[in-house]
Formats: sequence, C-alpha cells, structure tokens
Amino acid sequence: MVAQGHSVRVLLWSDSTGSTTDGHDVAGVPATVITHSRPRGLFRLLATLPLFYGKVLRSLRTDSIDVVHCTHIMLLPLAYIAGKRLGASVIYDAYEYYMHDTRSHLPRALRWIVTLLGMLEDQLVKRIDGVLTVDSADGWLERRYRELNPMTTVLLNVPDTREPRGSAPTAPPRQFGDRPIVVFAGGMSDRKGLHCIVEALQEVAREHPDVLALFIGSFHGKARAKLAEEAGQADLQRNIEVIPWLPYDALLAQLAIADVALALYQPVPRYLLLGRGNGRKIFTYMQAGLPIVGPSFGDIAELILEEDVGLAVDTTDPEAIAAAVLRVLSSPEEARRFGENGRRAVRDRYNWATEEAKLLAVYSALEPS
Repeated sequence: MVAQGHSVRVLLWSDSTGSTTDGHDVAGVPATVITHSRPRGLFRLLATLPLFYGKVLRSLRTDSIDVVHCTHIMLLPLAYIAGKRLGASVIYDAYEYYMHDTRSHLPRALRWIVTLLGMLEDQLVKRIDGVLTVDSADGWLERRYRELNPMTTVLLNVPDTREPRGSAPTAPPRQFGDRPIVVFAGGMSDRKGLHCIVEALQEVAREHPDVLALFIGSFHGKARAKLAEEAGQADLQRNIEVIPWLPYDALLAQLAIADVALALYQPVPRYLLLGRGNGRKIFTYMQAGLPIVGPSFGDIAELILEEDVGLAVDTTDPEAIAAAVLRVLSSPEEARRFGENGRRAVRDRYNWATEEAKLLAVYSALEPS
C-alpha cells in the first residue's frame, strides 16, 4: 500500500499496562501501540473489549481516514463503529476460520456463543464495504461471505518471491555433511503429524542409518519433550536436530540443504477445511525447491499431485510416510523434478505479487470515481 502512494498507519494491541503511544514502526510503517491488559477467560475478555474499543476510537478521533482495515473478528464491531464515525470504508480481513476455530476451543456448554458471534458477524459483514478471506476446501468460506457481501475476494496464503525482506544479512545455514536430510518446518504438534515421525524415521534409518530429521520452528505445548522421549526410546537421538524459529529468508537458506520435506497434516476438521491456496508450509517447501511428502486427503493433496511436487500419502501411517521418504531419497531424478516443478509453480502462480494485485484492486474499487 505504501509503495502505491497510500498513507498507512498500524494500530497494535499490547497486552500490558501503560498509555497509548505513537512513534513506533512496523516494517517502515508508522504504528500506534494501544496498551490494554488482556484478562484470562473468554467472558472477562469480552467484558473488557468496550474499554479497548474506547482507547482505539480516542486514538483515531483526530485522524483523516479513508479505509479501516480490520484483521480480527473481535475487532469487526470496532471497525464498523470507527468507519461510521470517520466516514471511512471498512474492509474485513478474515484470514482465519473464525467460527470453526472459536467453536473448537470452547467447551460444549458454551458453544452457543459461537452462534451469537456468527449472527453478529453476518450482520456486520452485510454492512461493510468488502471482505478479504482465505482459500478453503471447495470454496465454502468464500461462498459464505459472498452471500452476505458480494465484494468478497480470496487471497492465497503464498510467499513473496521478490527481493529478500530481511534488512540484515542472515547467518549461513547450519551444515550436516552429506547426511540425507528430512525436514519438518513450522509449528510442530500432533495435529501436524509430529507423533508419526519417530516411527517413520526408524524405518528410514534401516536403509539410511545416518539420516537426519531436521526440525525448524516452534513446538506446541509439550511436543518437544515428547519428541525427545520417543527419540531416546528408539535410540535415534543422533538422527534428530532442532533449530528454533528462523526469519523467512534464513529459513529458505536452511531448507536448501534438505533432501525431502514433510507436511504431515492430519485428517482433523481444521485441515480438512483447508483449500489448496491456504497450506503455507507447502508453498514454502515449493519455493525452496524441495520434494514434498504430504497428505492424501483434501485440496492440499490435489495441489501436490496436480503440480507434481511430491507424494501424497496416508499421514496417519508411519510406514507409508517412511516408504515415501525412501522413494524420494532413492530417486534423485524424480526428486529433482518435484523440486523444479515446485519452484516454477511458485514463480508463475503461487506468489504474493499475484495476490497483491488482487488486494490493490479491492482498494481501488473503494476510491471515488
């Protein structure tokens, strides 16, 4: 937006005490930090939202604003009020499956809250100027929003393939000699197949005793301790290496040393809802030119097979995962084809330059003729 000549200001919620402060910077964009303590518990949080709304509205009262860009369902009422007060258009950036995710985190006795939240969202979406949302299986989420607001646009969750974004040079990737490397990047939990990896690694190690499973990213809950315990029981400690979260450019550099990448989404409701354009891990692996072992269900499987970037397997079956990894490691020509196809697909179709044009078109439609 800034590159197109627009003036942009970011409002950030800081879960701390203190007063609202200006003069901050987010990627070169001016930012205001709204400090507001976030209490534990859903009802306490909801009770304090009006106080937070008031702080935000006070910070905006002297501004001349054309568009309010809202990035969370809990902020949608605030964005609607601000738009009315300031005479500004409102864009709702619904980049998560809010209704589903909220329902899954609530006990059964409180799921009536989701019904009320959905009714509120429906009424507000009808009254704002546009919706940005993510890809979903068979386009179910787009259809829902489009029925409420015809100005609905889907943006794919894809990487920016232009110049590296880091302002400082990144450290060189860690090296592990000539060992075959299987990489698992991103957030790590059982829902993403972490519980299958040690057993699959045992199978791979029978043919490649020096194989290395490289984990890059963050573990959820007690997942890291569980992985270490299982690796110790299987005597695979030397076959596992963990690298904490890396900036994106450094992650790509580290992925470049790997031989095969794992995207072991489990067939849980959250991932059954994913569209082919919303599996960011897949696109990162494709950008890095890695052959992928991914799920055999849903739109993600269609992406992997149609773009010919890897193998789709039963991600609940460690033996199937191991067989796919062994196939890639023993088939360098096929692995090279998968990697080249992935790089080409990201370069030509699945990249932020393409999605950015769609975003700018949404904003252009808001401008008076």
